[in-house]
Amino acid sequence: AVSVRVFTKKPTELSQTARLCMADMQAMGTEWLRAPHTLNKVTGHAMTTLRSGNVILTGGEADGACSNAVCVFSPVDSEWTPGPAMLMPRTRHAQHLLPTGGILVCGGIDGTNPLNTAEVYDPDTAEWTAVELMSVARSGHRLSTLADGRVLATGGIGKEPLVQAEIFDPLSGAWENAAPLLEALSDHVQVTEGDGRVLVAGISGGAPKAARYTPHDDAWEAVNIAATAFGEALTLEHSAQSVLHDGRVLITGGSAGEEGTNVAAICDASRGEWIAVPKIGRKRWLHGQATLLDGRVLIVGGMINGQPGKTAMAWQGPGGVDGAQDGGGADGAPPAYPV
Repeated sequence: AVSVRVFTKKPTELSQTARLCMADMQAMGTEWLRAPHTLNKVTGHAMTTLRSGNVILTGGEADGACSNAVCVFSPVDSEWTPGPAMLMPRTRHAQHLLPTGGILVCGGIDGTNPLNTAEVYDPDTAEWTAVELMSVARSGHRLSTLADGRVLATGGIGKEPLVQAEIFDPLSGAWENAAPLLEALSDHVQVTEGDGRVLVAGISGGAPKAARYTPHDDAWEAVNIAATAFGEALTLEHSAQSVLHDGRVLITGGSAGEEGTNVAAICDASRGEWIAVPKIGRKRWLHGQATLLDGRVLIVGGMINGQPGKTAMAWQGPGGVDGAQDGGGADGAPPAYPV
């Protein structure tokens, strides 16, 4: 059975016109607070926190066109600035911090067709470098770092939902095939566990599916997951997610219904547990999300109540979960701020 905990404490009311800088945010785990807007309205972008603590936002769709634009957020200065453009436009791509400190960006859509191209950003030189093509074009896939520093890519959608998995070697810049998933997955949860295995969980054929990958054996094994872990209020399609410092995964938003959802939850997939956390304000999907070095979580842009937006929200992180109580209703949602 899946255990769900929900908040019962209501957040403090904030002024509709308040715009709080990241540096001034209160340490409150029971509400999302406004953060500085990004430079442009954007959807389908990707975000990653660099070793410096800055957050890099890449690509997406802006002004109706697929973009290769990059912008960087400084939590210290509480502002966004333009960054060096990627080598090619892409949206719905995957992005991941490498052990070298660089950023791997791969796959996505060029506006029409899925991509198998990949490139790596070096924050020391502020330059992008093309690396070997992926074995299959894909979007909506997931990446995670293995114990040896290589990066596992799984699933996504190409011409059809994919089971293919492959591994990127940041030292050689090359990809090699890995054992395929047991079920085709996209927009799924993926996290490297403490023992080095990788757990994936998602929806396939309308049913929840989960599996665990053992790199040493290059093999997947099925994992039982209760159907109630994916309730009607929580969707994975077009959601955003990031790994928290405690190894769990925070999922926000998604494209449930015509305007999406504002539901957020922490997935402790290894325990089969979903923990409800405060809603993210307005309904949002195809947005970006990153966990900051201090544990806060930043979400930016996306389709907000059905329209492209550039607003940002931040949450203190799992510190608020310590105050959660078992049972109760879906309480604790912050006010819905205007776009």
